[in-house]
Amino acid sequence: TDLVMMGINAEWEVFVVNDAATNIEARLFDEVLACIEKRWGLDEDRVHSLGFSNGSFVVDLLGVIRGEQMASLATYSGGYISNAENVATLGALSAQVSWPAPTHTNHYNQLLLHGGEQDTYGLFVATLHFDTFASNDATYLNDMGHDVVLCDHGLGHTAPPPDMPGAKLIGFFEDHPRTTQTSPYRTGGLPASYPGYCELLPAD
Repeated sequence: TDLVMMGINAEWEVFVVNDAATNIEARLFDEVLACIEKRWGLDEDRVHSLGFSNGSFVVDLLGVIRGEQMASLATYSGGYISNAENVATLGALSAQVSWPAPTHTNHYNQLLLHGGEQDTYGLFVATLHFDTFASNDATYLNDMGHDVVLCDHGLGHTAPPPDMPGAKLIGFFEDHPRTTQTSPYRTGGLPASYPGYCELLPAD
């Protein structure tokens, strides 16, 4: 109710997650995978997720509560609410958000994109700073053993930037199946087509 007043769509069960087994977003994820398996067959090592803004929060949430099943993730302007460093930036909103801590041991790779200092979203009681979230989450993910590609496209709260379109993120997914616990970019470097504002941050 309070989240609705602040302009957050409560139809997306993403800011307060009390039960990972019954969460709406997790149930949708499970049902989509079951549908794909029934219709075509599912390659369990090629399950990826991509989102922007609120959709990126959903993607990051799936990384927390369905992390064992994820091959790799890519987010434009997202954030992990399981990361205490992010919650600490939310002011009065911090008491109204809650995620469980990750428990999986799958070291999926993640591409984090943000739009620099202008990448913000204002709520009545707090302003979300997605550049801060991305920086916090790169460390957060590294500390849990995930390799990260961090990109600051500098264009504010928008997606995709012209030089990092969705098709390029699909290439990131192709390079990072679930069997890839460390990024191949560690040895070969980032693809030549990646802009200079992207950097690889390996877990160790």
